[in-house]
Amino acid sequence: MYGDKGAERLAARDREAAAAAFREITEDSDIEPEVRIEAAERLARFDERAAAQALRELAGDSGVGPELRLDAAERLALVDRRLAASAFHTIAGDSGAGSRIRAEAAGLLTGLDEGLAAQAFHGIADDPGADSSLRIEAAELLMALDRRLAASAFHTIAGDSDMDPRIRADAAEVLTGLDERLAALVFHTIADACDVEPRIRVEAAEVLAGLDERLAAEVFRGIADDVDIDADLRIEAADGIVGLDRQSAAEAFGSIADDAGVDPVSRLEAASMMHDLTERPGGEAFGAGWAGSRRPPSMRVQRPVSPMRPGRPPRPMRQPVPR
Repeated sequence: MYGDKGAERLAARDREAAAAAFREITEDSDIEPEVRIEAAERLARFDERAAAQALRELAGDSGVGPELRLDAAERLALVDRRLAASAFHTIAGDSGAGSRIRAEAAGLLTGLDEGLAAQAFHGIADDPGADSSLRIEAAELLMALDRRLAASAFHTIAGDSDMDPRIRADAAEVLTGLDERLAALVFHTIADACDVEPRIRVEAAEVLAGLDERLAAEVFRGIADDVDIDADLRIEAADGIVGLDRQSAAEAFGSIADDAGVDPVSRLEAASMMHDLTERPGGEAFGAGWAGSRRPPSMRVQRPVSPMRPGRPPRPMRQPVPR
């Protein structure tokens, strides 16, 4: 009826009308975001540039729900990878989007721009307001992208006094494979902190001994001399000094042996250890009271082996949360 040219003109008018309709929907802020995203995706059939711009604006709009913003960015990746990378980076850096969405955005960004992905993961790992497990996950994933930034991230996490001490110790342990100097400083901070659980302090000092013997001897001595710490841990700390500084270890055992607030069995053990190191008894004031002890001085308390040791491989890296 219309002929070939007429049909082409009609189809062109129809395409223009459809594009205009979809474009109008994408630009109307009174329309629900999910409808605008759907309209933008359909607009791409007629005008990819306009569709990409619409999706980019939706992905960057903090007034749109985080899930929908991520959805817009994923659809944008099918139209314009450069703009999609920018959108994922924006979402990953927005603390208001929530830790999980930020981590997903950073993971999706990895396939588009590794440099921007590294920045995004570093931002999450460094954010004290982000979920602690996701901060660790971000730092682990960062290791495959930029080891320098990964070391910085683990150093920040390990040095965050508001985080669980065990998470800090885990972060410091991974850091040993990236930067031993920074790891030593962090383990020293943890082991020397009076507000950290004594068991964790001892474990941190044990790892520190493989990185910096001088610092390890100092913190072991501080733990061993601390009268507010359980006697078993004080003895364990003193034992940790033996291979680092025998004189200091003997003094630490002597301090425990002479402490009237320590239970008799532990005092006897400390005295025995001091004797082994110095080849002399624990001291006149101490020695007179143990004639009736049923426990030979050579008997040592069997102590649990610390799960943290130098050279222990880091935990396997986890992948980003699947969509």
